[in-house]
Amino acid sequence: QCRICGVPAKYSYFGVISCNPCKMFFKRNANAGQVAFVCNFDGQCEININNRHICTACRLALKVF
Repeated sequence: QCRICGVPAKYSYFGVISCNPCKMFFKRNANAGQVAFVCNFDGQCEININNRHICTACRLALKVF
């Protein structure tokens, strides 16, 4: 399973099993350190397949790479 959103995943990207959408998300945002993403819900968002695109801040906080 993808370590970020929990969907079935077969391959390891950057040393962690993740689905392709999450892999691409972290690849696109790898250099976003200079941009401050803010969660509108105090960092309490649950990231899963249905809502993984809603909160960039919480998804980046799950960075396991």
